[in-house]
Formats: sequence, C-alpha cells, structure tokens
Amino acid sequence: MSFSATLLQEVDMPMPRSSNATASAFGWDFQSNAAIMLMLKNIERASQVKVEGESEDIEIALSDGKILMAQAKAVENPNNFGNVKTKLKEGLRTLSEASKMPNVEQLVFVTNSPNPFNNIRTMFMFTNDINMVPFFELPPSCQKSINDICTKNEYSIDTAILTICVMQFHGKAEDERYKVLRSMITEFLNELDVQGVTTGQILSLWQHSFTVNASQRTTAITKESMVWPIIAIRCEVHETDSELEDYDASDVEEILRKYRAVINNNSERFEFISKVLSDFYDFYPAMKSKERRNRFISEKWEQYKCDLDLKSADPTIEKIVICLTLSKVLRNRQVIDSIKGKVKL
Repeated sequence: MSFSATLLQEVDMPMPRSSNATASAFGWDFQSNAAIMLMLKNIERASQVKVEGESEDIEIALSDGKILMAQAKAVENPNNFGNVKTKLKEGLRTLSEASKMPNVEQLVFVTNSPNPFNNIRTMFMFTNDINMVPFFELPPSCQKSINDICTKNEYSIDTAILTICVMQFHGKAEDERYKVLRSMITEFLNELDVQGVTTGQILSLWQHSFTVNASQRTTAITKESMVWPIIAIRCEVHETDSELEDYDASDVEEILRKYRAVINNNSERFEFISKVLSDFYDFYPAMKSKERRNRFISEKWEQYKCDLDLKSADPTIEKIVICLTLSKVLRNRQVIDSIKGKVKL
C-alpha cells in the first residue's frame, strides 16, 4: 500500500449531511476546493486554514496574526445567472460581520459563476481560470451593485479589503471540474522542484483532508500538515528498496507497517525532521557524505527512540525502522530544506 493510500485511511470520512442534497454536495465540494486554492495563493504567509469556521466558510490565519475571511458560493449550472445576485447578497451578509473584526486583512467572495453580477457587459472581468479582482478594480456597475446591496440591507463592509474571486469549477467529470486546481497544484509542485510526487496524489489527499475539516468544529489544517504529504511521498519505502534486501518477506511487511505509521502519525513531524537535520549538520561536517550519513545513523539512532515511540515493536524491528526513517530523511534533506524554505516553514 502506498503512502497516499495510507494517509487517506487515517481519517474517517464525515457522514453525509443530507441524503438527497446534490446541490449542497456540489457546494461543499466547491467550498473545500476553494479553500485549497486560497491556501495555495497565500502559502508563504498562511499558517493554517479552517473550512466551515466559526464566522465564515473559509478562514485562513496568516503568520503575522492577520486573517483572510472568505465566503464560497457555487452554482451548479454556469449558464444560469438567475440566482447569482442572491448568492452575492448572502456572501456579503456574513462578510459584513467579519469586516468588523480588527485583525481581518482581506475579505473574499469566491464563486464559480462566470457572471457573478448578472451583467453580461462585465463578464470580461472573469474569463480567466482564476480571477481575483479587488473592489477598486471592479467596473463601476459592479461596485454599485455591491454598494446597493450593502446600503439596502444595512451591511457594513470595508470595501478596501474586499475581493471578488471567480474560480472555474464546473462539470461532473473530475478532469473537468478540478482542472483549475490540478493546474495550480502542478505549478506548485514544479515551483518546489519535487520529483516523484504527482498532482493526482496531492489533489486527492488535500480534497479528503479539507472535506473532513469542514465537519470538525475546532480543528484547523496547519500549513505543516498540508505540506507534509509531499515529503511523506518523497520518503516512501518500497519492498524492493535496497535497505530491505537482507530481510525476509514477513520482516519486510512488519517493517513497512511500522515505518508508515511513524511517517504518517508523528504529530511533530516537522519538529522531528528539523531536529534530525540539525543534529546531522553538526555531526562531523568535514566527513564525506555517504560515510557521514551511515556513521550518524549507526551512532545516533537510539537518541530518537522517544521521538518515534515504537515501544510496542520488537527491539530489532524498532532499530530497523528508526534507522530507515533517518536514512530517508537524510537522503531527502536537500529537498526537505528546499520545500521548507519555499513555503516559509
């Protein structure tokens, strides 16, 4: 079983909220994918995201203490504009409450309608795959629509921090519905210069995680937990790996099971990696790389017993798993350092 499959098994899927709510299911799907999109847009500054937060559909905490608040409103039929102004009104209603919070940096109304103002003459503003248009860049007629809604309904919104976002998200087939997000993830992985990790793997893992998060009242998705699957897949171990060639099939199965539990379930993953790399960089820095790595693992593996918590394992298996973990981290240290640097971890 691959890391991505194991990671997917870690979290139980939430119970359906309605037995016959196709429109609602589409809306929840859009909300989770919009949250992924906004996190990627803000990945360097973001610290965590909550889907279905206390105030808004999407709440992103930024590293400087500021917050991005977003309302996500989807339409199933992109050619039906009859309800788009109602959705805009609903979004502005809750954003008006968020606007009163002193630490809000940006308010975002995100939809998948190519005509969010039901005005054919302003559709040109929203023809790209993703359109992020601040209030002051909107055509005057769109600004007037927002101001009229706020005035009529006594909403108080700081339009200086309001952005209208349109993300193309239509169709029943996954290749069609998720093509924009797939493109964003592909670009993200290319920027990280990560090999051996596919867009499909990360999209599936993130969609699962963000959908589950919407059903949890208080738990947020940290940037660390969002990025971790990329590193976990990079550190994947297979039955045919050279480190396992001296063990029989039954031992290999147990080693892989314990190893994947360590990689997937360690709640302090980045802290552990940082500790290992820091220790390694201080360990005989003048020594040749391969000799240095092997000697470090041989001499230092016991000091990580508490970090990996393999007390239930046979002592021999415990040592193998710890050494294997250290080996994978050290072999991928340049990639890990690069990822952490580029996403500001």
